[in-house]
Amino acid sequence: DWVVDAKCRGEDVNLFHPEKGVGMIELQGRAVAICNLCKVRRQCLEYSVKNLEEIGVWGGYTSRQRRYFRNRYINGEWP
Repeated sequence: DWVVDAKCRGEDVNLFHPEKGVGMIELQGRAVAICNLCKVRRQCLEYSVKNLEEIGVWGGYTSRQRRYFRNRYINGEWP
């Protein structure tokens, strides 16, 4: 199970799912930095796309950035 090897394991969940408002961009940046060091980043991204996760940072991408991948998955273009 890829989750066991996730770099974010044990981190504050609010870092990866910050509330909108002041400081949100900074928290997302910190989350993405953690993801960039993670060896299961691809699996995390795939999980979020296939489960249509709409909020939070997954696989090093914000919800807005993942919209592209979600749309490809919905259209049958995601592997």
